[in-house]
Amino acid sequence: MKLFIYAMEKEAAPFLDKVLFTKKRKLGYATVYEAFKGDKSFLIAISGIGKAFAAGALSAILTAYEGQIDEVYNLGVGGSLSDKEAPVFSFVVSKAFYEHDLDTSAIGDPAGMISGINIIEIPASEELGGKVVAAVTTLGYPSYRGIISSGDTFFSDPKDYERVRNWNGATCIDMESAPFGHIAYVYDVPFVSVRCISDAGDGGEYAINLPRCCEQLCDLALALI
Repeated sequence: MKLFIYAMEKEAAPFLDKVLFTKKRKLGYATVYEAFKGDKSFLIAISGIGKAFAAGALSAILTAYEGQIDEVYNLGVGGSLSDKEAPVFSFVVSKAFYEHDLDTSAIGDPAGMISGINIIEIPASEELGGKVVAAVTTLGYPSYRGIISSGDTFFSDPKDYERVRNWNGATCIDMESAPFGHIAYVYDVPFVSVRCISDAGDGGEYAINLPRCCEQLCDLALALI
């Protein structure tokens, strides 16, 4: 079964309007809809904004639906670190994730290392990424495979964008992709994150571009089912 997980209700709203539900439930802070369209059944979840809500939601869902979920798609908006590679309204499809606000280097670890699993770069599913790129191409939207870097800060200073890109080569930043990927890695469930670019170095673009991005995300979700 597919799980489509979003951080914000706004991101999911156009998709929610086009499907039917058999059940709505709360798992901690997360809201989960058991949904269907035609003969396809799937889950839609809203985690809440930020790394803690993202990790908590996916952990709770994968536990509650143990053995039933075999594809996890995180759909949302993100900020571009390179408007040439990923301009506004294009899609960035994850090939890997980093957590740019995770740093225990003061005790000898490499910056960004996730203690316990001891990795810095979190992998994304190549198979799911391929399915997303194929769907986006069919829809006629531009897409880019790239690194998504996550942290609990909404950047507006170009120096922050430059710092992250220089460290890990990311194409896109957000707050949830890496923690979703972190949990999917631990649970050994195929996962991909897809970000529709809402802003490229100017935080003021975000609110203006958000509605169109969410409609494009809806188009993608419908194509994937």
